Amino acid sequence: MSNIKRFLKQFNEEATHLLIHTGDGYYLKDLNSTIQEIILENKGVDFNFDCYDDETFDTEAIVNGFYKAPFMSKKRVILINKIEKIDYNKINSLAHLLTKKKKTFLIFVATEIFTKEKLNRKFFKGFPQKNILELSPPKKEDIQKFIIGFMKKEKRDISKEAIFTLSENIDNNFMQAENELIKLINGVVPEKEITDKDVLNISYAQNNYTAFDLLNFILDNNKSSSLKILKKYFENTPNSELIKFYGLLHFQFQKTLLFYYYKSKGYSFSEASKSSSLNYFDQKRIKSQNGNINFNKLLRQYEILLEYEPLIKFGGNISYFQMENMVMKIIEV
Repeated sequence: MSNIKRFLKQFNEEATHLLIHTGDGYYLKDLNSTIQEIILENKGVDFNFDCYDDETFDTEAIVNGFYKAPFMSKKRVILINKIEKIDYNKINSLAHLLTKKKKTFLIFVATEIFTKEKLNRKFFKGFPQKNILELSPPKKEDIQKFIIGFMKKEKRDISKEAIFTLSENIDNNFMQAENELIKLINGVVPEKEITDKDVLNISYAQNNYTAFDLLNFILDNNKSSSLKILKKYFENTPNSELIKFYGLLHFQFQKTLLFYYYKSKGYSFSEASKSSSLNYFDQKRIKSQNGNINFNKLLRQYEILLEYEPLIKFGGNISYFQMENMVMKIIEV
């Protein structure tokens, strides 16, 4: 039984108000059907289940719905998604409903983990602790178990090395893991075991490695190889994905800069790696870099990278010529 099911089962008899907050959308995939199953027992769902989000939020409709009598059922549910994107004053306007003893559940969902500061705001103080469910991000071992379970369900074989490589190169996020696994399943013939090479060639990790390879060439002042890998990436990547490449390069540059900052302060390799939150592959890549990296020079190069961020954010896209110009300027530092 999922955490959400266990949580809802505590309240399925008497209507109340609930808050579910999580940074992993995977937990919320079946939320509507779970609510209907546990609270409404699949009775009169169309009439007794109202769902809103940041785009459809309507205070008057929600209040009117709260007082509406359930049809052919003992209970009603009003679900409000993405409350972190809704003006707090609009949410707070519903505070008076929290004190009413009616037959309607008010369920609020945030697609981010709320801080203590947010939970201490007046509206959320009206929620008893037992009425709040926080779904924390999974750990690496959870992601690996998820990968094994997902592939077993799909009746596909995946090597231990591939599981490790994939789990190390994605965030601790079930939704992202599922998306990458779907790419792998669609990209590797059914009869073939999925290997770590498949992960690097097909999944998210490919972009991760390409960005780091580019960074390595930049730090090695290798202009021709930098532009070659950049050109190859742009030729083989959909336009909608190109802006992500800048983000990946920025992320890898940032981690490398942080690592060398700690090294400049006298930290050992392992201490600097830990302080910079480098994973196994990050450490392996940094060990492969040629020559001594100067932190002050690296900082100046990073500042050039940052100069291009407003242009990319404003335009919502990035061209090969923008990236080429940026890479040339960074190498010339």
